[in-house]
Amino acid sequence: MNGRDDRYMLAQTVGKRFAIAMRACYEQYFRVHPDGSSPGEVFIEEYMKPFIDCELEQRSLDDVHRDSQRRELELISELTRLRQLCVERINNTGGAHA
Repeated sequence: MNGRDDRYMLAQTVGKRFAIAMRACYEQYFRVHPDGSSPGEVFIEEYMKPFIDCELEQRSLDDVHRDSQRRELELISELTRLRQLCVERINNTGGAHA
């Protein structure tokens, strides 16, 4: 990877990643169109689409992870409650089956 690749991959915020992508978008446009004209919305939209899609997928993955953590905590809580119930039953019966 080059410096820009590294900066993009290591960027900690969506804003920083988009800033790096937009700068690259403009640089690519001006390499192809050295006359100084500004890129149109279609060019920018097409160039930025994978960046936007990537951020949306990351958000979806973060939501799944957050939901998974919440469910894990619920399961741990229920498991703890059930284990405590088992211990109480063993202590109350001396461990013998009725």
